[in-house]
Amino acid sequence: MHDSFQKVVKRYFNVCKKSGKIISVNFKKKKNLLILPILGILALAWFLIRTIPKPSRAAYPCQRVAAGIGVTFLTFIAGALGSLAFFKVIKRFMKKLPAAALIICTILCISAGLLTSTLINSFISEDRIVYADWNPGDPPNSPMGTAKGINPGRVAWAHNPDATANTPSGSWYQPGNTNQEVVNQMFSDLVNTLTGETNNPSAWDALFRYFNQNHGKGNVGYSPGETIVVKINTVNTSSQSKWGSNIDATAETVLGVVEQLVAQAGIPQNNIIIYDGGVGTIGSYVYNCVHNVYPNVPFQATSGWGSIATVQWVDNGITYSNGATTSAQSRRVVKCLWDADYLINLALLKKHEDQTAVTLCGKNHFGSIQNCRDIHSTINDHINGMGSYNSLVDLLGHKEIGGKTLLFIIDGLWGAPSIMGQPTRWNLAPFNNDWPSSIFISQDGVAIDSVGLDFINGEWTLWDNADNYLHEAARANNPPSGIYYDPENDGTRLESLGAHEHWNNTQSKQYSRNLGTGNGIELVSAASDPTATTPPTVTPPTATTPPTVTIPPIMTAAPTIPPMMGNLGDVNNDGAIDIIDALLIAQYYVGLNPQNFNINNSDTNCDTRTDIIDGLLVSQFYVGLISIFC
Repeated sequence: MHDSFQKVVKRYFNVCKKSGKIISVNFKKKKNLLILPILGILALAWFLIRTIPKPSRAAYPCQRVAAGIGVTFLTFIAGALGSLAFFKVIKRFMKKLPAAALIICTILCISAGLLTSTLINSFISEDRIVYADWNPGDPPNSPMGTAKGINPGRVAWAHNPDATANTPSGSWYQPGNTNQEVVNQMFSDLVNTLTGETNNPSAWDALFRYFNQNHGKGNVGYSPGETIVVKINTVNTSSQSKWGSNIDATAETVLGVVEQLVAQAGIPQNNIIIYDGGVGTIGSYVYNCVHNVYPNVPFQATSGWGSIATVQWVDNGITYSNGATTSAQSRRVVKCLWDADYLINLALLKKHEDQTAVTLCGKNHFGSIQNCRDIHSTINDHINGMGSYNSLVDLLGHKEIGGKTLLFIIDGLWGAPSIMGQPTRWNLAPFNNDWPSSIFISQDGVAIDSVGLDFINGEWTLWDNADNYLHEAARANNPPSGIYYDPENDGTRLESLGAHEHWNNTQSKQYSRNLGTGNGIELVSAASDPTATTPPTVTPPTATTPPTVTIPPIMTAAPTIPPMMGNLGDVNNDGAIDIIDALLIAQYYVGLNPQNFNINNSDTNCDTRTDIIDGLLVSQFYVGLISIFC
């Protein structure tokens, strides 16, 4: 870090060779002057784009940094113009003025510039900023929609601090940081709590029977040959060997789900498919964890490798109900999901700070279509407002996508404050500056996302209108937007997709069914004792025992960072790295969804996320201030 700083100092300033102190600005390199207006224009544009829709965003730390850069640039321009204007007034008298008067006039010119600068700075000074957290428009415990499930609206929550290492060794996802035994017990307790059964096989049978009865199959459980897919979220894994610590699916959670399906529900391994059709691939840390125990479970990802197959697609699988024309890719659905009989939606507990409010079960389906870029604007509820169309309702309600969901799960073992962020400790009780170490499950997709949103909003500030998609989903049969939600385009309107409400407060976390005041959500804690007796297992229909396999040594060292692929910085793939690429990165960061944007080429400082800094680095590259990224 120190060496990098010294390089920057030497590039832009003249340094005394003896003392090492900065003595002046280096104006000999003419290109050094270009970065100042470019930096100022980009920062000012970003600040205006983000704060015009919501002025209180000026209080956000990132916006205050941008404002500082942008206003400094604007102040310079305004000051220069102010000085010039005053100079024009007196220049006709300059020749007649004595030297002392000339000095006074010069001082007055400078003062005019400073006055102009001061006025601009005071306009957005800190005392004018309104600090405002988002508060839902609907009061606490005001349920809407129709609750789903054996116990309608129930969300089971297991919290066990022993599930996660207090001080992880290396990155959070590496072996030994998540306790598999504890996770398995959490799932055992969760399915029993959700269904009201006393053992796991009975609980899974009840889940299958409820689903089949509500899908016209009669009072039957799982039938041999039926396929169940598990949708996981690995958007931050770009190669086989995951590097960096950005949040993604927890391997032990995925294995815990497979353990339940095979050992407790009696489903053959080869009838379970784990997939993610979103950006990137499924890392070896997930694959090896499951494969070492259940080697016959297949995996599919957008970018296949080794034994992980590449996902296939079904054309024209979904029609978006807002009537907007979208690309063929945004209408393609993952084929393994399309062909499956059941789905387990295994989402993550994380905030989404760039485009929408949260990434939970609804947003998880952006990895069930080939390209979500064209519909990203439909989930920008902070811009679109309450009572606006949201494509997540179409995805959750489509009979071949969200309609196949047997169980909704939110993996909150680690949790993160952003889509590309690293896990952080939570202050909200009962976490109290520890990892959230939680798992949530439900048969009601709206209810579980409502609970997840309340937890995230209790920990961090969410954007305005964060729950718009939940209002639309809960009242899909008569939504506030007035949209006729019909994702199959068959003339049949969606019914309510579940129950939505907000808890009473962050301390007691009670919903209307907990309080006995309404027919909305019920949040129930599941005991999680790793010493408890393991529930009995059932024999899979194939009556075969998984073959014995040799488990390779567990990798304990951090994986080697793979070489960068593609033309880093060239986000529009036109073969050149220029100011257009910088502007596209800025547009992407503020949620404007630029066309022909290749996110794989955008992380120019290799910090595993795309933000305004990457755009500024592209600007520096364009004017010749740097010659290489990362």
